[in-house]
Amino acid sequence: MTGTTVTHIKVGKNGRIIEAKTVSAHPLFAKHVLDALKQWRFAPSEEEHEFDVTCRFEFYDPDVDECFGPDGKPTTPETIVSAALPTEILVRTTGKCEIITNYDRVGR
Repeated sequence: MTGTTVTHIKVGKNGRIIEAKTVSAHPLFAKHVLDALKQWRFAPSEEEHEFDVTCRFEFYDPDVDECFGPDGKPTTPETIVSAALPTEILVRTTGKCEIITNYDRVGR
């Protein structure tokens, strides 16, 4: 499963995020990325700055063949975060991704 979000942020002179708007996003990631980006802090500056931040997510099931090492054993579940800050972030994990939904309206 993969997903991408693009968020436009505005950084105030004090280095804090003063505005963050989702430009485009996979629905599963939109709120989480927006919440995380609002916590970013930058060095104070003489002026405000605006730019887009692209976050890519890649989730791989360790039971899939491509996640097996050369010895045929599954790779150790891990999460790798790489970035070309402040505009690009990649989060890649081999841990299992589970989607939890709300209970249905019948009350089960």
